[in-house]
Amino acid sequence: QLAGSATDASGMQWTMDGDGTFDDDSLLNAVYTPGAADIAAGTVTLALTANATAPCTGSDQDVMEVTIASPTVDAGRDQPACNTDTVQLAGSATDASGTQWTTSGDGTFDDDSLLNAVYTPGAADKTTGAVTLTLTADATAPCTGSVQNDMHVACDSLLAFTDCPEDSVIESTSEAGIVFAIRAPTTINGFGIPTITVEPEPGSVFPVGTTIVTATATDDTGITITCIFEVTVTGPPPVVQDPPVVQDPPEMDLCGCTPGIDGFMLPMTLIGIGWMRRRRPRVRRSSFGSLRDFRRNGGRHDRLG
Repeated sequence: QLAGSATDASGMQWTMDGDGTFDDDSLLNAVYTPGAADIAAGTVTLALTANATAPCTGSDQDVMEVTIASPTVDAGRDQPACNTDTVQLAGSATDASGTQWTTSGDGTFDDDSLLNAVYTPGAADKTTGAVTLTLTADATAPCTGSVQNDMHVACDSLLAFTDCPEDSVIESTSEAGIVFAIRAPTTINGFGIPTITVEPEPGSVFPVGTTIVTATATDDTGITITCIFEVTVTGPPPVVQDPPVVQDPPEMDLCGCTPGIDGFMLPMTLIGIGWMRRRRPRVRRSSFGSLRDFRRNGGRHDRLG
């Protein structure tokens, strides 16, 4: 509903840059209905033009920005309920002309038009152990359409991991291990937003060998589930060393010399096939007889035949 004004004007006209319509674009208090493009864009510009009264000529124009707010809705967090428990709902909505709760089960609402309605699970709800409640918000005229949001009521938490990692084998270039970026698994069907922890923490150093990794998820009701997998780290390949070199013993020179200490050569003379050895002195008898015979003969030698 527009509310324009003009003075000293012979006539007025509304125009827009969107795809909506006016009930009468010549009226100051015309009604504008946004089009699909206006609603998608969330805004539209309207202009009011006033024409001068004769004999004056010319015109004057003023523009206005119209914000088109689509409705929003939130059914609230998931809640637990067992047996004859009732569920106090806490939905919210903005820019809505009205709201309504519906159920996928056979329970009842005390007033399905209230954001804070009370839901009582039915027999089928208790048998299946879970039910989905939907809150719908309708747009405010002249806007049309509606938006929805779901929340879940369950006796037992249906919290589950959707992608628990498989066991991994990685190779390290160091005997100290390797830093491994663990991906935390995701969950579904928990009450509220589950808290997920991983031990060892992502970014930890994994030593050579096998490490057990445990991921734990806890929802708003305290229900906890775990996901366990292994990370095996292999060390670098062993270094292959050359075998030791065996040196042959030095050769002996039987004809003259053999290697000695500090690079000197020690002379060694062989006689026959034995080593040279020092001879003991021998006294050879004279052919002239003994000393006693010499003295007996008065200092004369008698040559023996």
